[in-house]
Amino acid sequence: QLIPLELEPLQLALKQMVPHADLETNMRAFNVGRRLALDPHQIADGVPKALTYAELLAEKRQILEKKRNGKRLAQAYMALVEGAVETLDLGLDDIHRILALYVYDLVQFEGLNYARMYVEKIKQVHANDSETYNYRATKATIRYLHKVMLIKDEVYVAHLLTSEEKLERDKELYKVDTANGDKIKYVHLNRPHFTVMGIDFEADVDTRNWQLNLMKRMKFLRRWLPEWHAKEKAFREWYITRVIDSFAPSDAEAYKRHLQALECVEEVRGYREIRYPKMEIAKQTVEGLLEE
Repeated sequence: QLIPLELEPLQLALKQMVPHADLETNMRAFNVGRRLALDPHQIADGVPKALTYAELLAEKRQILEKKRNGKRLAQAYMALVEGAVETLDLGLDDIHRILALYVYDLVQFEGLNYARMYVEKIKQVHANDSETYNYRATKATIRYLHKVMLIKDEVYVAHLLTSEEKLERDKELYKVDTANGDKIKYVHLNRPHFTVMGIDFEADVDTRNWQLNLMKRMKFLRRWLPEWHAKEKAFREWYITRVIDSFAPSDAEAYKRHLQALECVEEVRGYREIRYPKMEIAKQTVEGLLEE
């Protein structure tokens, strides 16, 4: 539905609410948004084209090859994705591209074995799925199992802020020509949160890329600090055992209910104070669906 608002009051509201130093930038962004809403095609040429499955797979392989023992890791990543695509045979380049990206994410998050577990759980659901239902449960598992397994702790956030993909995007976005001597200076405002012996530690910290490059190598903290992001870990285990492992619908109605259970984590997002209550709501919803 459209809301009948005139342009002038909106511009006036921006002038009153946005700091003067940021007004010009915000006004330009507002005008671009209006043009895009009215005619999406007029700036479509400036939107990067989405990679195909084959292109994304090749890009991620090249990035992994730069890591320690990278060639072996990249080959294992390729074999894992290609094997999964062959087994699932969903016939959609879009789905295969998403799967390749999600497997790559989990390799970066915790390693190859973690990504293998993700793929095996997808295959497990697929074995009990059917073309009759357009493999909707398998597609939901690809999306939502990735969501619960990819816990955005401080180690992974450090990776995201310093990843090769982000740095390249920034160069393109800000027209940075490194050959001409251009550089980007990063200062990130982070709020790390650690739980040690039941005590929460949280503070605002300005970080530089060199600090984040150190942090992203500290995956051992996940084992050293078992209480760190404990609720997210428990939610992940609950989702795998209660929702994924129990998928074996006997009829169309059971399939519908279990599909809704797989999708229950869609709304689980936001800061901890918002996310944790949503996790409990998701659990209650699933129990109601599966107990029927």
